[in-house]
Amino acid sequence: MSDDRGPQIAGVVIALYVASVITGGLRFYTHAVITKRFYIEDYLTMVALLLYTVYTVFGIMAVGYGLGKHTDMVEPDHHPTAIMFRWLASIIYIFISVLTKWIIGLFLLHICPGKRWRQITIWVIMVSVSVFTGIYIVLDIISCQPIRFEWTRHAENPEPGTCHAPKFATISTYIAAGLNIIADWILPILPATLVWKAQLDRRVKISVIVLLCLGSIASIATIVRIPYAKGYLNNPDYLYTSTDICIWSTVEIGIALTAASLATLKPLLRKMNLFNMSEIASYGANSQRHTTDGGNFSKNRVSHISNKGLRQSPVGAQEPWTPNTIKELVELEYVATGDSASNKSTEKHPWTHV
Repeated sequence: MSDDRGPQIAGVVIALYVASVITGGLRFYTHAVITKRFYIEDYLTMVALLLYTVYTVFGIMAVGYGLGKHTDMVEPDHHPTAIMFRWLASIIYIFISVLTKWIIGLFLLHICPGKRWRQITIWVIMVSVSVFTGIYIVLDIISCQPIRFEWTRHAENPEPGTCHAPKFATISTYIAAGLNIIADWILPILPATLVWKAQLDRRVKISVIVLLCLGSIASIATIVRIPYAKGYLNNPDYLYTSTDICIWSTVEIGIALTAASLATLKPLLRKMNLFNMSEIASYGANSQRHTTDGGNFSKNRVSHISNKGLRQSPVGAQEPWTPNTIKELVELEYVATGDSASNKSTEKHPWTHV
């Protein structure tokens, strides 16, 4: 293995930053220009990207001062500075991590709210993660007294100070990682079960569920980084042993932000003719009889079928249509069965009010 893994850290940081900025920019374009709807999670994405920019700068600065190298290869005066930038980046990482939970959670609430207990569960998860993260940040900041002793203790002649036992930090890190993993998987599973029960083509169901689960991919990085969290700064070769946890922390938030933005780009892909809606058209064609043979629809409404989808519209409407959100994909079931014409379906499926 190389004696200098700094370029690996810098490469991962820059690559994922570029990916998150590009997908974030496409997300903003999609919502501001194409759908003309800007949501709270879009503003949170802006904040997260701004923090990610600062995180990237701190990460590169830490590498410049020796992070990723064996300690004996770095000038002693640079040790505290490298650790300071690494520590600052780790604090920002925590903020970005909790922001991604809110971005994904609000996205899921918006596109597929489902039953009330699903909404409550998603809110409980987001609030729980936020509360514990707030406590975790405070504990991390005050883990050493004075605070600057977190990095000055690695100087040749460290100033007096104290830090909590390493075991204390390790346990809190494990709890935070476990909570993040649980949140990453429960958040998409709740609406995914609703989609799976809908009477949609199996391929459509799978594609929608994959879309919902994109944000959970980041939990894989969370799992991988757990073994590296144990006492890495207490190792004499701390600049080098910090490498893996720095890389996997970056992968975690970078993939989470990128995936959260990718999940919103279907309207853009459709506009570029890159999204195949043949499955929806096939489903709509198979369900056309419900719109003409005495189905439950109101007489003043019909369903228009095109090569892009099915839409329930006032009589005389001619424009083709494709669903802009997952809630509209699932709503196709109720267009086909006629349930959407009843007050009961409006109460049962709250996305009709979104």
